[in-house]
Amino acid sequence: MKNVEQQYGGYLRWRVGGFCWQKDKLLLLNMQGLGTTPNFWLPPGGGVEFQERCEDALRREFQEETGLCVRLGRFVCVYEFIKAPLHALECFFEVEILSGTLVLGHDPETPHNNLLKALEWIDEPHFQRLKQDPDHTLHALLAQCSTLAEVRSLTGFY
Repeated sequence: MKNVEQQYGGYLRWRVGGFCWQKDKLLLLNMQGLGTTPNFWLPPGGGVEFQERCEDALRREFQEETGLCVRLGRFVCVYEFIKAPLHALECFFEVEILSGTLVLGHDPETPHNNLLKALEWIDEPHFQRLKQDPDHTLHALLAQCSTLAEVRSLTGFY
């Protein structure tokens, strides 16, 4: 977490993330070095670069992290994270897989210490286990949802 605070602390970071569904399963990325546990689960996505469109950033991030080429669908919501020294606004979209093979990729923002650990399709029982396991942390937006159906119905600003 210290590296993340050093790299992103002290300024507003704009991020995009994608909810990729396969029937009733949600694609989540497991990262190390974020949150309070060794396993932090979140939708694939990442930072928007200066003069980069959100949709281009999300397509790039999905390709880097998952090996998948995606198309943006419905805008879902914005989530604001503030915990000094970090401050991020995260814009979430539904995404549809166009092509590619699902494979755990890399994080070019941390080339010497790849934070990506796993990439999994999460069903409802797995989602509930992650919510209860003290060695795992769900992204705060997901953690406030009781079920995956509730995740699917997110809309607005959080």
